[in-house]
Amino acid sequence: MSPDTQTIVEYIRQNRQLYTREAITSQLLTAGYAPADVEAAWQSLESGIPVPPPGYVGTTGLSSGNWDSGYQDQPRPRRLASSPQFWGYMVGFILLSYILPGVLFWLGASGSDGLIVNIAIGMFLLLQLAALVGGAVSFSRNRPRAIGLMSGVLMVLVVIPFCAFALFFGLCLASLGGLGVFGPGF
Repeated sequence: MSPDTQTIVEYIRQNRQLYTREAITSQLLTAGYAPADVEAAWQSLESGIPVPPPGYVGTTGLSSGNWDSGYQDQPRPRRLASSPQFWGYMVGFILLSYILPGVLFWLGASGSDGLIVNIAIGMFLLLQLAALVGGAVSFSRNRPRAIGLMSGVLMVLVVIPFCAFALFFGLCLASLGGLGVFGPGF
């Protein structure tokens, strides 16, 4: 097979939804491609076996034939970060985890009622547990939802509190440095 076969295959893929086989073949022959290469490209597309890349030499030293008969032309999987469902579940869970218990905590703290504060803390922990279980259960059926919920739990319990602590610690160090507690040698 010549190196032009890959080019012919690409041309056929791009145009076979618009034109007939005869029209595409005629156009390729008019462009100067060899009839054997055009036929090989059509056979490759119809059989589902891809054309070997230019310069490919198989184990037998031949560059034609079924060079990868197990190949199936499968669509590329979508990246999780480009899934709006993933981002919706993650951001929604983070907001729900902080806003709902936060409102209850604020109501309980303003009314000095310890029961509402305990309910708020329990609700926060129950939401985290529900997201972990929901993520584990839906992992095989809806991967973006599962990963969104589980990464939301990670963000709520680890990342956001760690960043808040680091920011608070940095502000404390900056304020102590401004007071002159740490001298020029520190």
